[in-house]
Amino acid sequence: MTRSDIRPSVAGDMESFDDVDTFRQRIHAEHSAPGFDVFDLGLFAPPDGMAADGTAMHMGFNPRLLSGELQVFRPYAGVVVCTMDFTANDAEALHQISKSLISSQRAVSVRLFHLGKILFRFGQQTYDSEELLGLASHVPLGDHFDYRVRKGERVQLTNIIITEEGEREIWHRLGIPPCPLFDALRTNEDPAFLAQPLPNTEAFQLLAASFMHLPRSGFAQNALLRLKLGELLCLLGEVDTAAHNALAEYVPFSEVRKLSQARAILNESSEHPPSIAELGAMVGLNRRKLTEGFKKVFGDTVAGYALELRMRKGYQLLRETNLSVAEVAEQCGYEHANNFTLAFRRRFATRPSQVRQI
Repeated sequence: MTRSDIRPSVAGDMESFDDVDTFRQRIHAEHSAPGFDVFDLGLFAPPDGMAADGTAMHMGFNPRLLSGELQVFRPYAGVVVCTMDFTANDAEALHQISKSLISSQRAVSVRLFHLGKILFRFGQQTYDSEELLGLASHVPLGDHFDYRVRKGERVQLTNIIITEEGEREIWHRLGIPPCPLFDALRTNEDPAFLAQPLPNTEAFQLLAASFMHLPRSGFAQNALLRLKLGELLCLLGEVDTAAHNALAEYVPFSEVRKLSQARAILNESSEHPPSIAELGAMVGLNRRKLTEGFKKVFGDTVAGYALELRMRKGYQLLRETNLSVAEVAEQCGYEHANNFTLAFRRRFATRPSQVRQI
């Protein structure tokens, strides 16, 4: 059984930004809790530039706290990659700031350690970066997390933050299904599973090192980063943990065939997809087996998959035809163009009319 579903990338899907504020707003909207902006913590100096393709931001730190540089990449919607090289000038102030960190509750963080010593605390568990290749964790919330670094200690690390939407984006682009380990970290309430050390294998070692040697900007940087994220999720998909195994459930092949039929029906009826009940009746699966099995096998909900098909159809029509936005909305199954525009902005973070200007 294969869980991969390689969908074609939308032509011209590379994001571009006119200014740093727009880049910051996208990251804040996807990764921060309401009313909270990590850029307001006082850690950073003003950004000193962006990559030519608008997918990265290069920032210095507040010299009172840190000496060094932070690079922030946004290779996919819902995914942020931060590479950091710094020396702590005020370790206690950094510790206090760490205790106030609040981010999206549905995101997972993968930290790769390259140089230096940091002590991370998740719940009652403490991890030493000098003893580990990396950590996968639920993005920390307030009192459940803090870290300590020694004054004068040079540290290099990569922090990758992936929302559920980001996982779906990687799947849609590369055919790599969402990671069961991430689901375990998001949903397991056992304090032992707030964080999971990464295996210290040669494959993980080579991958971790490669994140520190990416081009600083341009198409090559973004393309390589996307591929590295795909490699990371492939490796993480093989991580064997108790939490992972608890979530792994067998889907009989007879049901997989019916689920594949359901997906084919959605592909052929993107304009007016059938309801859950209608789709289940068409392939001979009850509602629970259809919805739960579809998510396990294909990594997305039935509704999420159907919406993605409509959005991609709309994007292609906008780029390849002269149809008006209202006509595109109608061909995508929307009675009112405003509803199509709202869904389109949520998916692509831009208005349909702006696609024509790319």
